[in-house]
Amino acid sequence: MNSLAYFFSNQESHAPVMTLPFYAILMGLLIFFAYTTIRYYKNESYRRFFQVLQMTQLLLIYGWYALMIGNFKESLPLYHCRLAMLMVLFLPDKHSWKRYFALIGIFGPILAFAYPVMDNYSLFHVTIFSFIVGHYALFVNSLLYLLRFPRKNLLDKPKVIIGMLSFSSLLLLVNQITGGNYGFLRETPLIGGASAPFRFLAVSMVFIFLILTFDFFFWKYGKVLVRDQEQYKELANDSL
Repeated sequence: MNSLAYFFSNQESHAPVMTLPFYAILMGLLIFFAYTTIRYYKNESYRRFFQVLQMTQLLLIYGWYALMIGNFKESLPLYHCRLAMLMVLFLPDKHSWKRYFALIGIFGPILAFAYPVMDNYSLFHVTIFSFIVGHYALFVNSLLYLLRFPRKNLLDKPKVIIGMLSFSSLLLLVNQITGGNYGFLRETPLIGGASAPFRFLAVSMVFIFLILTFDFFFWKYGKVLVRDQEQYKELANDSL
């Protein structure tokens, strides 16, 4: 019971210390899940496991926010990855915006683990569990979608640009009302001392660039990844 109370505590302490081994494990697992997802993207049990894992993580973190925090400064699903978690899970597969959020779900976790910004709680806390497990589940679910539903055409560039600038503008308004840091527009990693307009443009342009870049990558090489994996399986089966 003490462990459970500790896991759900609202008493802040300090964020986990990012040692080199811890960092290597985070990035290594991301590579591992990329491999297993490409290998098992057709496996229904594999897909269901990560969908349920994501749902469980979301229920835990938002249940904790509702019961233990009770304000909107941090609890809204308006960080890019948080919103992508919901959209990748619940948008219909043919929805025009699902690929947009799935692409965020690929590079978002990479950025999150490359430069972790965790809450001021110990490693064994629901917020840290949500940060780590949530980003892994988002990465896998997004990659599953992109492999299962390849597109013949690239995303519409003006739509991506307008969509991201509109979303960033909404986040500015929400941050002003709640005092939050949604989208990292109030306190931006690496450029926190820059002016607000510069941070707005920098964050928006980075996301636009990455969405378009990863969209091109999966449009160009998504089928190649799957085809190479299928050929590997055939060779492995023939050798048995």
